[in-house]
Amino acid sequence: MEYNFDDIRPYNDKEIKEKLALLINDPVFDEVLAYIFKERQKVDSVKAQLSMINTIEQLQSTFICELIIRILNNTSGGLTSSGLDNLDKKKAYLFISNHRDIILDAALLNFLIFKNGMTTTRIAIGNNLLLYKWIENVVRLNRSFIIKRNLAPRDLLEASRKVSHFIRHSITKENIS
Repeated sequence: MEYNFDDIRPYNDKEIKEKLALLINDPVFDEVLAYIFKERQKVDSVKAQLSMINTIEQLQSTFICELIIRILNNTSGGLTSSGLDNLDKKKAYLFISNHRDIILDAALLNFLIFKNGMTTTRIAIGNNLLLYKWIENVVRLNRSFIIKRNLAPRDLLEASRKVSHFIRHSITKENIS
């Protein structure tokens, strides 16, 4: 069976300008940025930076990395890893988290992978966490794909098949972790 993944897949470089424009103009996203960065001047600077981004990789290497570094500096004594040098940078992998923190686990893994010169992974996220459209836009811009959870049992089974095919397609056809 052939699946159309448009409703669950991450956004791509062709969609980034449109989706970033939606975020930049979203008043709730503006409030989130104000909470994170505190100063209006910094919020405006971040929005200007976002408006100049043209690729997902550019988004991750600037805005997302800066955000992760800010989180690490404010909440921890640092972040270390080992074993990434054992991975072939040209191959795709399936990483599974123990689910301590749904968003942060994947963000930290991708930060380490990116800093190690590898392409960041796609990240599964349940639609139950996507309370607002701006959240969906942010996570899909950051290479997340959607796991539909609020479905009837039969529909949930079909959605699970679709996600399974998407993951397999990502790894085996697109060579994307």
